[in-house]
This record gives sequence, C-alpha cells and structure tokens, in this order.
Amino acid sequence: MWTHFLNEIEKNPVIASALDGSALLSFEDGSIRIGISSENSLFHVKTLENAKNRKTISQIIEKVFGKSLKFQYETRDDIHPTHEHPGAAPEVKKKEPNKKELLDKAQSDKMFSKLMDELPGRIVSIKPE
Repeated sequence: MWTHFLNEIEKNPVIASALDGSALLSFEDGSIRIGISSENSLFHVKTLENAKNRKTISQIIEKVFGKSLKFQYETRDDIHPTHEHPGAAPEVKKKEPNKKELLDKAQSDKMFSKLMDELPGRIVSIKPE
C-alpha cells in the first residue's frame, strides 16, 4: 500500500518533492505518520501544511487505504532526499571488482582456459563489462 500511496503522490510534483525520500514510520490508531528529510525542512513543512496540499494528501490517503486517516509527519536527520521517488531506497553502488578479481574470474572460466591453452597469447588488459 505504501508504494501505491507514493505512486499516487507522484501525480502531484509539489507534494512529491516535499515527500522525496520519505519513510512510513507508523500506520496505526487511525493515523499515518511519515518521516521527512530535515534537509530543506522549511520548504517541506510549508508544502505539507498548505491547506490545498493537506486536502490532496487526505484524498490520496482515503483512496489508497480505503478510509480517512490522520496524516502526521516529522522531520528527521536520518532521512535524506533521493531526488528520484518519494520513499525510494537510496541507490546502493555495487563495488567494482578490481583487476585481480576480474583476471581470476576469467581464468577460472573453462571456455576461456581452453582458448588460452589452444592459442598463443597473454592477457594484456581486462575491464569490467
């Protein structure tokens, strides 16, 4: 449901910007509590406090969750904007293998080893795909 909520929020770019990187903190006792980034919090708070935006958020909550819920938010230092999709997980960069790891992987490949046995030559350079 959280993803569905975020997808609906994205239809309103101003609200989506304020909720960029937001996280669902709780969903209980007739309320939904969302954590938002403390970065640029003045902008986020003004956006979320705007009467028109609160009405829009309430309508989206009712549409997605099937009932009216009290919308609450709090600014947090441990939440950071992703600049992609509200609630999106931060991108985790894959560690690039070093040349030794790549060489070991190539040499352990049966087809590559057979080719190296049959043809004269040596590995001059190796790059990740």
